Amino acid sequence: MIFNVAEGLAKCGIQMADSMRTATNGQELVHRDLKPQNIFLDAPHPTPQIGDFEWSFLTSPSDLRNPDAWAGELTPGFCPPEGVLYVDYTDMKPIDRAQMLEKYNVWQVGAILRCMILREQAPPQALWLGDGSKDETYKLRLVDENGGKVDKYGVEEQYSEELLDMVESAFNQQIA
Repeated sequence: MIFNVAEGLAKCGIQMADSMRTATNGQELVHRDLKPQNIFLDAPHPTPQIGDFEWSFLTSPSDLRNPDAWAGELTPGFCPPEGVLYVDYTDMKPIDRAQMLEKYNVWQVGAILRCMILREQAPPQALWLGDGSKDETYKLRLVDENGGKVDKYGVEEQYSEELLDMVESAFNQQIA
């Protein structure tokens, strides 16, 4: 079932990207609220469908309203770093402003797959929202001092290395 959902989310993401660029002169659709509760299984086969586009918006890299008009966390644990409003508490001015583009959707797909693999309702809140210590919240496997992978959650026996690498890579996207 995890592979069905992963494949379905990938197809939905590609379809959203392609159709929106065609219909809106190159704008990107950012869903903003992808989470397990917004994925529905269609009959007769369990084909994943994305729903609840209430918080979605169209944008582009040249959009001057992005991120200020849309930043702000919705569902805890499913919000990537660019969706958080960071403020310098000395002068209360925004800092580290990164645009919310299609990569936002990719990050949330990774969060959904992580929840399915670990059988969690939601990922933990990221440490980067706290004290700034090294954040390993979303890593399924850690790296030891010799460069070997340490199975943090006991998932390596259940899932392929390819799937675990794919999920971890979704959380390691660089914000442009």
